Amino acid sequence: MSERMVDYITDEHCIDIDPGILKSVKEMILASSEFTVKSAKEKSFLYDIVANGRNGIDVDKFDYIGRDCRACGIGCNFEFQRLMEGMRVMGDEICYRAKECCGAYVCGCTS
Repeated sequence: MSERMVDYITDEHCIDIDPGILKSVKEMILASSEFTVKSAKEKSFLYDIVANGRNGIDVDKFDYIGRDCRACGIGCNFEFQRLMEGMRVMGDEICYRAKECCGAYVCGCTS
C-alpha cells in the first residue's frame, strides 16, 4: 500500500522525479520482503532504514512506538535518538550496541 501511496502522491502533485530514484524509494519501502530485488548492491544497509527485514529495527517502528504510546495515553521512555547515536554499519548491516538493545524496548529481551 505504501508503494501505491508514493505513486499517488507523485502523480497527484505532478512531482517530476527521476524514475531510478522513484524505484529506489519503492524498494526501500518494500525492503522487508525477501523477494525484493535491491538495486543498490554496495550499500544494501540503506534499505534496512525504512523496513528492516533482518531484525525489525527501523524508523517505522520508532514512529509506531511513540505514536501508539501517545494514542494510548501512556508514557514512552524509548529514546530512538540514543539508539541511533550508537549504531554503526558493519559488513553492510546496521548494527547496534548490545547494551542499548537490551536497555530499550526494541529487541524484547528481559536481561
